[in-house]
Amino acid sequence: MSVPFISIIVPVYNVAQFLSITLDSILNQQYTNYEIILINDGSTDESAEIAQRYASNDQRIVFIDKCNEGVATTRNKGLEVSRGNYIMFLDADDIIYPNTLDKIAAMLRTTNADLLRFEHQTIDEEGNELYPNYNIRRRKKYVGCELDAATFMNKILLNEYYMCLNIFKSSLIKSHHISFLPDCTYNEDTLFILKSLLYSKKNFYIPIKVYGYRKYSEAVTAKFSMKNYEDVKLVFTEIIQMSENITNNLRTSFKTVAESLAIHLYLEKSNMNVLDGDLDAIICQCTNRPVMVEWKCISLLGDKGFKLWRSLFLLKRILNRLM
Repeated sequence: MSVPFISIIVPVYNVAQFLSITLDSILNQQYTNYEIILINDGSTDESAEIAQRYASNDQRIVFIDKCNEGVATTRNKGLEVSRGNYIMFLDADDIIYPNTLDKIAAMLRTTNADLLRFEHQTIDEEGNELYPNYNIRRRKKYVGCELDAATFMNKILLNEYYMCLNIFKSSLIKSHHISFLPDCTYNEDTLFILKSLLYSKKNFYIPIKVYGYRKYSEAVTAKFSMKNYEDVKLVFTEIIQMSENITNNLRTSFKTVAESLAIHLYLEKSNMNVLDGDLDAIICQCTNRPVMVEWKCISLLGDKGFKLWRSLFLLKRILNRLM
């Protein structure tokens, strides 16, 4: 059996409403040199039956049925069995826009990229486009440029650490044993991408709207829970530990991501009305020689400093969108 150029890993859990639409968005592409790895994570609806039916009709589809273990373990299983030169991830309720895989494949063959970032559009349950992606214009001048990891983080990712908007060279992922943190279900994307950037040298951006991200109230990522809160703390700690072993300007970029996560925790602590000694330690760490302006304000003025920064930030965002 020939080696596919792209492996598309699709974790499946209770998405019977959208799964056929998702799979058809791949199968209707002009490009055909891919494999689809469908992994049913203990669904209790008809998702497994739908996945099995598609797999029986197309030899490019690999179907794995297992008990519920969470998205991180499910994605890791997909990584283990993937055979493609490149790996991308697709959530089972999202879509790939028509005739975009061929453009992705062409860019990868031309550049031999370690990591390639593309664009997305947020859609609703019916597939209608929602709000625009305002960061596209900020990235355009870097189209076709080979970027180091720090520049890629600062100019392309722009704190949008979404797994499904990137495609990774398989040999880089597997040779460095990069995987998802088991049992982590929130910000696991961020950690995986940063682990990859520790080793990726050839990072590229293509300004093509490839991914349709479906936003609806029942989506797994729609609600912030206490488990999410604990996951963010875990990811923060992992990133700080990684940054301690970096000596170049990538360290500052990593610390910026960690401090961004800590801001999220800082906000959610009051929303969830929790007392947390671990978070107090994180706040202390972020206010000691901070990288981000937010933490510099908090370091100087406490909550008042953060509120002042937030007001100025929101005003700047509004002005940027009007320009």
